Amino acid sequence: MKLPTFAGLTTATRVVITRFPESLLAGVVSAIVAMFVVRGGHDETFGPIWAAAGLAIPLFFVAAMLSEELRPERVGRFDRSRLLLDLLVCAAVVAFALAWQGWGEYARLHRLIQFALAALLCAAFAPFVRRHEANAFWQWNRALFVRFVVGGLFSVVLFGGLAIAIAAMKPLFGLQVPERTIFDLWLTVVFVFQPTYVFAGVPRDFDALAEDRDYPIVLRVFAQYLLVPLVALYLVILTVYLVKVLVTGQWPNGWIGWLVSSVSAAGLLAILLVHPVRDRDENRWIDTFTRWFFVLLLPAVGMLFAAIGKRIGQYGVTEERYDLFALAAWVTLVAVGYSWRRRADIRWIPMSLCAVALLTSFGPWGAYSVSRFDQTKRVLALVAELDVRPDGTPSNAAKLDFAARKKLSDAVRYLAGTHGVAALPAPLLAAAERDPGWKALSAKARNDGENAAQAVMAGLGQGYVTRWDTVEIRPFEFRANNGAPEEESLVGFTRLVRLKSFPAGEFGPESSGVRVKFDSRSRLLTLEDQKGGRWTFAFDSLIAAAIESGSTAGPLRSAVRLEPASGTSRARLLLRELDGQQQADTIAVDRLDADVLLAK
Repeated sequence: MKLPTFAGLTTATRVVITRFPESLLAGVVSAIVAMFVVRGGHDETFGPIWAAAGLAIPLFFVAAMLSEELRPERVGRFDRSRLLLDLLVCAAVVAFALAWQGWGEYARLHRLIQFALAALLCAAFAPFVRRHEANAFWQWNRALFVRFVVGGLFSVVLFGGLAIAIAAMKPLFGLQVPERTIFDLWLTVVFVFQPTYVFAGVPRDFDALAEDRDYPIVLRVFAQYLLVPLVALYLVILTVYLVKVLVTGQWPNGWIGWLVSSVSAAGLLAILLVHPVRDRDENRWIDTFTRWFFVLLLPAVGMLFAAIGKRIGQYGVTEERYDLFALAAWVTLVAVGYSWRRRADIRWIPMSLCAVALLTSFGPWGAYSVSRFDQTKRVLALVAELDVRPDGTPSNAAKLDFAARKKLSDAVRYLAGTHGVAALPAPLLAAAERDPGWKALSAKARNDGENAAQAVMAGLGQGYVTRWDTVEIRPFEFRANNGAPEEESLVGFTRLVRLKSFPAGEFGPESSGVRVKFDSRSRLLTLEDQKGGRWTFAFDSLIAAAIESGSTAGPLRSAVRLEPASGTSRARLLLRELDGQQQADTIAVDRLDADVLLAK
């Protein structure tokens, strides 16, 4: 193997700077701006610049390759087409940076990933918009993929080696190197070294690519002996799961979306990887695998549609559910299309997915507009019962049930966190202004979905429900001032059992000879002694009254007297303190303080 020389590296670097100067400049800007963000924390100022510059790296690369596609004789040179494409990229990234401020934190990340994915997919076919050379297309993407993976490995090794060298400066020479220098090094490697290495390996001679029949043994082993068997295994699992769904009548589980998406991506990758060798005599199995992959994938996609429909019916449309639906629709079209024409052009796979990523990113049909409209409609429907006035005060002071409060909290949290607090309907925004804590928050903190949902629910007089709460938890508290039973109440009783504990369902007083148990569902307190005596006290109505009164109820003047619901002899329970919480239909007692009087 011929090792690269210093002169060769210098020439390659010069070629990269000449051929892709805009992308390299965007990488340098991304690294420098990220360093400012880390140092100063001015993420609202530098954040959009960093995101736009990072997005410009693949976009300028696409512009360069489209220019070479239009004018192959002027590779590496500027002309009108290259200048026009660069101006379009500049306009796109500037518009992206200006729109950044109006998006919530989640929307920023989601849009950045979506546009970056579209740019990378476009890079996969940019030089082949007019060329119809399947082998050249495959070899081009193979070269970029291998270059990217190897560049990533080199970047890790380079960063690790230099970071260790910098860290050794203090113990060896007593030099104090700021910790941020290590992070600056990482940014330089990621945004400068990695793109430069990848761009240095971008092919220039497409005629040579069309004639190249090289198929690396590593790809053959990976695709034929690892990826294809795994895809086949998971297709079998999905098929068996479909049979289970049909037999039991149960809806598909929510995680089915991730499984179907992963199997679809892995299967399409396997088909693309083995594409150049499918016509060889020893690889006739590839056509069989391709045909059955698409046939078995369609029922799995059907389950995905069913799962998405169920989640949308329960919780409405969000960007994630919209994306899953769009992905399922795209997979269906690809499966039907390539089942009908098994020799179809493989360029349509990245082209069509790029189109889906772009078309779903804007417009009234896009993921963000549809999700915002649907969630706003759900919010208004949920608060309709409260009849909220324009100033944010509800005309109806009734409490929403737990399910409604959770849905309302989720919807408000989504709208403010994804689209900004300005996306909230005016009455709900006015309700948030009624919360004292809301007025003290900064503009950035107000766009946090959690803060906005808490303020809105407080302004409406409703309890906020977090995203992790699955059942309603309602605490209760009962206390009495007078802890001693009256003297005459002891008449007729021979034993006193003191209950004072932090029980975990079952507890027994010391030296009493009595075993005590509280049933969390029936809400019955049962006492049993060693002589066969058994007494049961019902706490149901007492707990219900404590939950209804909430924390606003003050302590009672005297202990509450409870007669046994059943017992082997006369008994009485004098309750002074009872704390706990209700979760669904289960009661958990945290503290109990009472005296039990027994006749024998």
